[in-house]
Amino acid sequence: MLVTTAKGLAAATAQAFGRDVPLEVLAQPEGLGGPRATSVYVDAQGAIWFGCGSSVCRREGDRVEVWGGAEGVPSDVWQFITKDGAGNLWVRSRRRLIELEAGARRFKTLSLEDVAPLNFAYPSLAFDATGALLVPTNTGLAVLRDGTWSRVGHRQGLPSSTVTAALQDAEGSLWVGTTSGLARWAGYREWESFTEVEGLSGDDILALDEDRAGGIWAGTAGGLSHGAGRTAPGSGPAQAAVWRGLPIWCKRRMEQSGCPRWNRAWCGSTRGPARRNGSGNSMVRRILC
Repeated sequence: MLVTTAKGLAAATAQAFGRDVPLEVLAQPEGLGGPRATSVYVDAQGAIWFGCGSSVCRREGDRVEVWGGAEGVPSDVWQFITKDGAGNLWVRSRRRLIELEAGARRFKTLSLEDVAPLNFAYPSLAFDATGALLVPTNTGLAVLRDGTWSRVGHRQGLPSSTVTAALQDAEGSLWVGTTSGLARWAGYREWESFTEVEGLSGDDILALDEDRAGGIWAGTAGGLSHGAGRTAPGSGPAQAAVWRGLPIWCKRRMEQSGCPRWNRAWCGSTRGPARRNGSGNSMVRRILC
């Protein structure tokens, strides 16, 4: 497991998972504008891309390569990294979006007019089933499809135009987090909305993920929530998601939520990450560095 920290990129192994997890901070080059690691992504070839100081780094084995201004990377805090199906690398800060095309050696910066800033959540990116890029912004969900940008916001049925997260689940449903609740696309210009009234821990949605059973996890400003029991659009009578907030060790701002292996949910907060055991509702705190 790789964890981004203020001291740099750190690593732990699954075998070390006890009540506390010891982490080893990996060595990185000097002169990066600070040791802080701000994002991490492991590509299909095993290379580790991560935000390092104000640059982007690539680690392969013991070799670390720094991508900075000479490689088209503006000085910024790069907080999200992912690749699309064509092998293009996408990297995002709160203010910028850059792309490294497959096989290229220089990033290109996308127009700031198309990619508005994001001030209310952790920057993220997602892709839908067609490969369209989904970019949460202050002024709606920006969608890049076949080289053309469009935007979905309050006028198109979302609870708010301040979009904080996006996810297309395995059944094809599009989930969009906003500062006024969570929305699920239910057809042309039709959205289901979920808030604290429906059982969410908070209306400020900060992160979304799906588990292997098809449940949706929502990290909110009030804690972590899990939703289950919905059906895909067009698959029959609509079935609303049943939401419940999970008791957690720290009722503080949840920066990221996820359900990776071991049938557990990892979530990061202002006091470090926690893990939910698959057999119960309790969150187990993990001590880092």
